[in-house]
Amino acid sequence: MQALGSIEVVGLVAGVEAADVACKTADVNLIGYELARGGGYVTVKVEGQVAAVQAAMAAAEVAAQRRCSARSS
Repeated sequence: MQALGSIEVVGLVAGVEAADVACKTADVNLIGYELARGGGYVTVKVEGQVAAVQAAMAAAEVAAQRRCSARSS
């Protein structure tokens, strides 16, 4: 079963780091990222098996928290 994971961070550097860690932690595919107008929010999206997406999002959240506030779903 495929799952979609996303994490929202403040700043492009934190977004790139979150995407990098997510893809290196588990077997997930990076779908892309979206830049929000104003506020500097970046949303990173990945897809893969449910367990892989959960592991990738947990690792990405920890990595992003080193740079800024992060919220994953």
